[in-house]
Amino acid sequence: MRETFPLAAGTEDQCAGLRAHSARKKRETVDRLAAAIKAIRKRGDPVTGFTIKRECGLDATTIKRNNDAYQLFVRESDYLRAKQQKEDEARQRRRRRRPHVGVPDTASLSDALPSHDPLHDYSKAKLMSMVHGLQADLRIAQVERDEACAKHVRLVQEHAQCTITIMALKHKWLRGRES
Repeated sequence: MRETFPLAAGTEDQCAGLRAHSARKKRETVDRLAAAIKAIRKRGDPVTGFTIKRECGLDATTIKRNNDAYQLFVRESDYLRAKQQKEDEARQRRRRRRPHVGVPDTASLSDALPSHDPLHDYSKAKLMSMVHGLQADLRIAQVERDEACAKHVRLVQEHAQCTITIMALKHKWLRGRES
């Protein structure tokens, strides 16, 4: 964490002056860029980094450092606009394609799945310990299932035996009534 120190008297005024100067230079850069784009459009030339540098002298690094100027450049650049248009058209073509019968639509699958699998954040050792823990839980669940199945079989057999006994008693009772 960055350590802060108390400012000396009058330093805050100096910083305010520096901030105002920085904001003024940023505005000037954006204004120069806007004027250069306007002049380039008037001539009918494409708006590119090269034509902007030739028109007003602003370098690509200067434009990239100033967020407002960069946003203006991205919005007005013919190259970037054409590139974005090509990407949009390719995306639309991919959407229009119909998958073969029996082949799942990968676009719909990728939309349904999260873009980042949280298991990728774990190390192999952590993943292996998780797998071993799940395997142990699975073995315990299988043992419990087997015990429940055996108990169920015993109960079904007991029920069948009780039904046989009831039938035998009922039969004996009916014979006893006949006599």
